[in-house]
Amino acid sequence: MTNRTRWTRLAVLMVLAVPVALVGTTALADWELGMTYYKQGKYVEAIAEFEATLATAPEYDFGYYMVGNCYLKLKKYNDAVVNYKKAIDLEPGKFAYHAALAQAQLILKRYSDVVATLDRAESLASNAREKQILHRTRGLALANLKQWQRAIADLKQAQPEKNFSVALALGGACRATGDFACSKSAFEKALKLEPDNEAALSQYTSALLESAVREKNDAKAAQDYKRAVEIARRLVKVNDTPDAHKKLGDALLGAKRYKEAVAEYQQVLAREPNNCAAMLSIAQALVPLEDWNGTVEWGRKAASCGKNKHLGYNQMAFAYIKMHKWDEAIAAADKSLAVKPNSTAQQLKQTAIQKKETELHNKRIAEEEKRQQELLEAEKRRLAEEERKRREWEIRQGIAKGDKSKEDGSKKGGSGSGGGDGL
Repeated sequence: MTNRTRWTRLAVLMVLAVPVALVGTTALADWELGMTYYKQGKYVEAIAEFEATLATAPEYDFGYYMVGNCYLKLKKYNDAVVNYKKAIDLEPGKFAYHAALAQAQLILKRYSDVVATLDRAESLASNAREKQILHRTRGLALANLKQWQRAIADLKQAQPEKNFSVALALGGACRATGDFACSKSAFEKALKLEPDNEAALSQYTSALLESAVREKNDAKAAQDYKRAVEIARRLVKVNDTPDAHKKLGDALLGAKRYKEAVAEYQQVLAREPNNCAAMLSIAQALVPLEDWNGTVEWGRKAASCGKNKHLGYNQMAFAYIKMHKWDEAIAAADKSLAVKPNSTAQQLKQTAIQKKETELHNKRIAEEEKRQQELLEAEKRRLAEEERKRREWEIRQGIAKGDKSKEDGSKKGGSGSGGGDGL
């Protein structure tokens, strides 16, 4: 049952509770015929009879109210507003008149008028049913005006567990204020009432993703991402759109199901080849998979379109750093900064510069150590060669001394023998 149908039934009950007090005897037949037409859904005929009554009883506020109801049924909302205001001018103390006027204003999206009408009539709501109408209608108007705190206060009193529109609006209002516990609870209520409602599924998925991003507790964030995957899958089944696949991809990315996330983003690009957000998301999903070439490729594609080109360049810079391609990383960061000054690009550039300097420094040290090692090895070879030559010289000297000793010995031996012979 829609809000309008529910409100109309309540309004009819209020109508029948109002006594016909001002109608003269001559107009009573017109009035009764008008009510008969109204109950039969013949609203044009009913208007004619009610206006005939008002021609003879122009001060009859209830008559204008019924004419307004007929115009509301006929979707002629401006005419309904005119007649409801006439009824209020004649009898400002009846809440039903103000509630009907506010309903017509709500349909016309005159949200400020709705709030003003019901603020004036708030003291007239004397029972639970009237207060329910007040909080629901005003709460919906306040939500559209983005007056979140007042909207939340009203909508919480409008039985969101029984009214889909109230639950949906409450979920959106709480999400806007960052009260994700309230938002998630409201969207759960909405989906219990209408499990396949696309708007509720879409908004709830977004709320879960935002909640997970802001959640400091990793376990709770993981729960949000898990629920977001479930709700987004339902959204895809209800309406298989690129936006639904993008939301599912984001949920899977948060749930660390990276390959599945990439598959969903590819679904988006299959239908919207120039979807820059999907390109960027693929680049982001490839980072934890350490697919650096893929990250560069999709980062470059994301940097070629859309309003967040700098984020694509940032992904490229990050991947280049991981690949130790410092100059490419610096160039990508510079392009990011040229598109939009941002601290991430500045940090990436500084990281690349520092790592490049460190690498060059380490390279110089390594080269110097290599040079010193080569000098040391050369010195060792020189000393070894000198030692070899020294030993060779000593050997040669030793042989020479040995030969001389033998020669001297031979000479001494020869002299002794000759003398003996002479004797």
